[in-house]
Parts: sequence; structure tokens; C-alpha cells
Amino acid sequence: MGFELKKISEFEFLANSDLLSAGYLHGFGYGLHGENGQRDKTAARVAELLGLSKIFYFKQIHSDRVVDLSEGQAALDDFAKRHPANDISCLPEGDGWIITTRLAAYGLERYAFGVFSADCTTLLIKAGELVALLHAGWRGLANGIIKKALKIILEKNPSSKPPLVLLGSCAGPEKYEVGDDVLEAIGNESVYKEIAGKPSKYLLDMPAIVRKQIEVVCGKGGFIFDSVGLCTISDPRLYSARRQGMDTGRNITFWVV
Repeated sequence: MGFELKKISEFEFLANSDLLSAGYLHGFGYGLHGENGQRDKTAARVAELLGLSKIFYFKQIHSDRVVDLSEGQAALDDFAKRHPANDISCLPEGDGWIITTRLAAYGLERYAFGVFSADCTTLLIKAGELVALLHAGWRGLANGIIKKALKIILEKNPSSKPPLVLLGSCAGPEKYEVGDDVLEAIGNESVYKEIAGKPSKYLLDMPAIVRKQIEVVCGKGGFIFDSVGLCTISDPRLYSARRQGMDTGRNITFWVV
């Protein structure tokens, strides 16, 4: 286990060593363009640097909506026709992908699926030949997208092997200040610390909430977990909406098939 830092030209990303050794190209990347409106340029540049023809990504809506393309090539072909990659006018709405590592490359070319973040968590979950790629901030955690995606891939792929869960960078538990509304939305799965001298203000621990929600589905010890361990608010290499404003760029997380 553990992560390796990879660099291709100006693009840097962290990848799980075991998955890389097994031939799975993926990464928790740093953004390439500093403006929120340039996700299309980031996706296009990453695709170019990785030798891909396309990166499919979402108009993210902080939901529990998962697009399931794990049924095979026909499902992917239909999706690709309806949503041309890197065409921002045709972006599907959602916050999670479920794909299979056995899909043939669309049009005999290599491509990837991606999500973007700038304080929200991103996750890669692999169970057998199925992969979930998720974007989940506090709203996504409140909406249960992680539990929903996990249930789908475990029902489709029952296995004696525990799923591998990889957590990307996010707003860290020492920096992510929230109010009562966030705790109420997440409910009894909230993990937080009160802030001295700031009534109704708390430091939210999203990585701990992620683990707590995974345990609801898999049980304690029922999954393998690793995290890049980086805080977007603290680390200047990463984009952060809290630190830089909502119009900043976005960090990309991707899985290549």
C-alpha cells in the first residue's frame, strides 16, 4: 500500500502503488488551470498528457447520483454518443461513476472517467473488477453517495476480498470550519470538534465521516483503506475554494480504462 507521486510534463498526481503495479492507471491529481470555468481545459490537457482520447466528467451537483456503466461496452457506447467527452454543453449531471476495469476502450482508443474537487472529498473504490469514482463534499456525505455506490458495487460483485477504498485530498479536520446546518444535514454520522470561543462553529472531520459511512456498509475491518492525507486548505499545491474562493481551479481525480 501507499502512494507514489507521478509527474508528466506539468501534471502531477498521486497513485496507489499496488494498483499501478497491477496495471491500473489512475490518480489523485493537482489542477492545471486556476479558474473554475476551465475544467474542460484541464480535462483536455490531462487527456493529452496521458495519451487518452477522452476524459468523461460531470456537471457536479453535490448529490447521490451515480452513473452506472458497469454493464459492458453497450452501456458505454450509448453514454458516449449522448455525452461527447470534453463538450461542456453536454455534461451529464452527477457525482459518481461506476465502471468495470474490463471495458474495451471506446472506439479502440484509451479514455478515462474523472471528478473534480476543491475541498470536497474524492474516492476511488475497487471491488473485484468494479470501480466507483466519487465526489463527495458535506452535501454528498449527507446525501449518502458513498454508501449508495458501495452497495451497488458489492451487490454486483460479491467477493470474499474486501473492497479497496482510496481517499483523495480534501478540507482537513483541523481547518474545515462549518456551522450547525452541516452537522444537522449529516446527522449522527457527523465527526467534529467544537471551536473554542466560536459558538455554533465546528471543525468537520470529513475523512473520519467517510470511514464511518463505509463501515455502515462493510463493517469494521471489512474494507482496506488508504488516504493521500493532504488538506486542500493547508497545501498550496492544491486548489481550495475555502482558501482561494469559489472561482479557483479544481483538482482532478481519474481512472483510465
